Amino acid sequence: MSLSAPLLPRSTTKNGSCEPGRAEPPVSRGKDTKDLKTDMSETQGPTRLWTTYRDGEVLLRLSEHGPGHETPMTTRELFQESVQRFGSYPALSWKDDEKWETLNFSQDYQGCRKAARALIKLGLQRFHGVGILGFNSVEWFMAALGAVLAGGLCVGIYATNSADACQYVISHAKVNILLVENDQQLQKILSVKPYLALRAIATPETSGLWPGLF
Repeated sequence: MSLSAPLLPRSTTKNGSCEPGRAEPPVSRGKDTKDLKTDMSETQGPTRLWTTYRDGEVLLRLSEHGPGHETPMTTRELFQESVQRFGSYPALSWKDDEKWETLNFSQDYQGCRKAARALIKLGLQRFHGVGILGFNSVEWFMAALGAVLAGGLCVGIYATNSADACQYVISHAKVNILLVENDQQLQKILSVKPYLALRAIATPETSGLWPGLF
């Protein structure tokens, strides 16, 4: 299966201000990293430029002019804006048995919301991971964005990984829910399941979550 997805359009803002009802993120305009008189590896406050914590807050650096001055948007906000502007336009296209299939932005968004609701029902916790063990597909895209919409994180896992490598990724990424493509991948995970803290493992055969959900 081959899959293509256009980049979502960039947002535009008026007067550089946030839209009504949106919280102003912590930002620094026109500052160089060297101007911040602090050790970024130790600081936990809003002046931190990077973090290794799943729920860590960082300072967003914005420029005075050009693309870097636009008000930041969340993934959800950008997705919703794209649906409003380009709802009926193609968003995802893939080839299945020599036939091209297409979803528009509205259909794609609804599929991602459906995935998000399913992940929450399965027990996804905020800032925890949704592991996706499978090859490139439209379901992979929807599961990834669905994880973000549900408040989680997308954790892609190579389908060629060994069982031990999968265990390492799942454990260190704090994966709650694992989506596996087929029985071959499932058997790989079951061999290390006693060492994993998973709330659910979803396969097409057992749950219909992926790809049957979409």
